Amino acid sequence: MSVKSFNYCPLMINPVTGERIDWIFTGVEESSNYLNYSLTVPAAGGRPEAHVHPLQEEIIRVKNGAVNLLVGNETILLAEGHEYAIAKGQIHKWNNASASEPAELLISLIPALNSRLGIRKSFFLESDSRLKKGSLRYYLQALLLSKEYNEFTGNKPIWQQKVTWFISYPLSRLLRYTNYSAEYNRD
Repeated sequence: MSVKSFNYCPLMINPVTGERIDWIFTGVEESSNYLNYSLTVPAAGGRPEAHVHPLQEEIIRVKNGAVNLLVGNETILLAEGHEYAIAKGQIHKWNNASASEPAELLISLIPALNSRLGIRKSFFLESDSRLKKGSLRYYLQALLLSKEYNEFTGNKPIWQQKVTWFISYPLSRLLRYTNYSAEYNRD
C-alpha cells in the first residue's frame, strides 16, 4: 500500500474528545476506493453513539492498546494486532478499553465516498462553541451532516431517520441553515 499524507490538514485533533486523526491515504487524492486514517483515542474515550454506514464497510485494526467494539448486540475486545471488518449496514460503536492509556487504531472505510470531509465536519460540529449540544441549532446541523454523508445513528431504524430528514430538512433550509459555514467546508 502506498502511504501518502495530505499537504493540507494532515492532522486533526478534536478539542472536545481529544481524538487525533492522521490521514494516511484517501480516495480523493488517488481516485481510490478507500480511506485509511490513524485514529488515536484517549484513555476511556471512544465513539459514544452507535452508528451505521449503509454504503461502507469499516475495518478497524488495533495498532496499540485495545478497544471494546459493540457490533449489533455482541461486544468484542480487540487487542493490539487484531482487526475486525464491520459489514455495510451493521450498527456499531467502540471505546478505548483502557482507562489510563490511549489506543491507536488504523481505520479503513470502503468505499471512501466523501468520508474524510464528513469526519472533518463532525469534528467542527462537536467543537463549535456557538452550538449548545441538545439545542435545536445543534440538532439541525447534525441532521444536515448525517443527511449529507448518509450516516445514521444506531438508536432508530434507518427508515425513521429518513422520514425525519424528509420533514426536518426543509425546516432547516427555511431557517437558513446550510450544510455548514465556510470554515467547516475548507480543506
